[in-house]
Amino acid sequence: MNNLSKEDLIDVINKIKDHLINKSKRDFTVYREYPEAFNNLYTTDVNLINILIKSKMEENKRLEYRMYFFVPYNLSDVQKGIQAGHCALEYAYKFNNDKDYISFIENDKTWIILNGGTTNSSRDSNGELNGSLNRIAETLSNNNINNTVFHEPDLDDALTAVCFLADERVYDYEKYPDYDEVGNDVYGEILYSDWVNLIGGDKNVLLRELIKGKKLA
Repeated sequence: MNNLSKEDLIDVINKIKDHLINKSKRDFTVYREYPEAFNNLYTTDVNLINILIKSKMEENKRLEYRMYFFVPYNLSDVQKGIQAGHCALEYAYKFNNDKDYISFIENDKTWIILNGGTTNSSRDSNGELNGSLNRIAETLSNNNINNTVFHEPDLDDALTAVCFLADERVYDYEKYPDYDEVGNDVYGEILYSDWVNLIGGDKNVLLRELIKGKKLA
C-alpha cells in the first residue's frame, strides 16, 4: 500500500465504489434465488479488491515483454529459428518507433517460438484458411494486434513465421490469473469485465487464448 499515491488510492476506491453499486441489486437477487452461494460473495469481493490494488501498483512499474513467434511444425529446428529471425527483422523494420517494442529491445529481448501447425494459404468451402499458421496471422490482423509475417521465397513464398509482442499480463499467470481463478459464477459479466480491464483489455484476452496450451517449436 505504501507504493500507492493518494491519486492511485482514490482511483481504486472509485472502482470499488462503482463495483459495489453495480452489485447491490445482484446480491439481493442471489440471496433470494441462490442462498447457498451468498456466503461466497464476500470472499470474491475481497479477492477483487486485492486484485484492483495489486493492478494499480503494477501500473506504476514497467511491464515486461516477450516476443512470440509461431512457425510451421515440419521445419527443422535450425530453420524454425531462422524463420523466426526473418520475422523479427520484419517487426523491427515495421514497428521500430513503437514504445512497447523499444521497451522490449532495451530491457527484455526474450523470444518464445511456438508450434504453429500447418502453413496453407488456400481456403475451404466456408472461406476458412486451411493452414493453422495462416489462421493465426489472420486473427492477429483482424483484431488490430501489431504483428508481422514472413514468407520464405525458397518454399514458394509459403508463410513460415508469425511474430507479435505480448506483455506480462498475457503470459504471467501467477501475477494475472485466469478469470476462472478469480471469478465467481454469480458475478456474470460484471466481474468478467473487471478482469478484462485488469489484464489489459480484449486484445490481451485474445493473446492469452492464442498462446495457451501451445507447445514450443
